[in-house]
Amino acid sequence: MNNYVDDIILGLLINESLYREFSKPMHGEFKMSLMGELTFFLGLQIKQAKEGTFINKTKYVLKLFKKFDIQDCKSISTPMTSILFIDKDKHGIAVNFKRYQEIMFGVSMCPRYQACPKESHLKIVK
Repeated sequence: MNNYVDDIILGLLINESLYREFSKPMHGEFKMSLMGELTFFLGLQIKQAKEGTFINKTKYVLKLFKKFDIQDCKSISTPMTSILFIDKDKHGIAVNFKRYQEIMFGVSMCPRYQACPKESHLKIVK
């Protein structure tokens, strides 16, 4: 049986002897390369500084825009966060329900064509 790991980060944070203790069996099990200081990983730019580690995905996002031919798209705020709690919000401020229904209709129609999308579907999603 062949073991395979793709793209793993092994970092030296506290103690070099702990690093060696961990990396030695890993080298025995997997083909590994020591690449030096981490500056780029899985499309993300990494900047390590005294103040902390900073991750920037601008280059990755621009690559995706080019891949999907949406470099000239109009930017908008993300409509939903990844941490989401939805309830009836009885005390919230009412919005134009027609506009809400139009958006919900469009959003609900798109997944119907995800197996074999056409140019027209992509235009709607964009």
